[in-house]
Amino acid sequence: MEIFKYYSILMVDYYRNEVKAIEGAEKAFQWCHSQGIKVVTDTGFHRDVNQTIMEGLQWKERGLIDFSLDVEDTDEIGRPAPFMIFKAMQLTGVQSVHEVIKFGDTPADFLSGYLAGYRGNIGVLSGANSIETLQKYPHTHIINSVADLRGLIENKFIAIPN
Repeated sequence: MEIFKYYSILMVDYYRNEVKAIEGAEKAFQWCHSQGIKVVTDTGFHRDVNQTIMEGLQWKERGLIDFSLDVEDTDEIGRPAPFMIFKAMQLTGVQSVHEVIKFGDTPADFLSGYLAGYRGNIGVLSGANSIETLQKYPHTHIINSVADLRGLIENKFIAIPN
């Protein structure tokens, strides 16, 4: 338990001083909201670290996200269990997993999307893992950057009326 407390202190201190948005994320979130798409973040971090990150980014206050979830929102059951996204669906009023697009940069992100049966299960290479790592896990798409999310959603997920 002492090691975990020390880890949390180090992580909070790091993110308090070093947090910055991944290039393209804020623009992608703005576009999603302009299209009526709800945006919820989820993380394997505990609440103290997640809150520090969100306080630094100010995404909720600036209207870029609707909610930010962490493992404490699901009684310490993190990814790959899909419970954080089910919680996001509950909070945003989404009733079908076929309306959900999950994107992330870790195998745990892919596995939670797969286990939930989401419509889109998208890997992003601008984060923690390489394409060689991510392509080993169930996914619908892999994109270079979160900045590419808009194009993917427009081309693959939004039906164009005839």
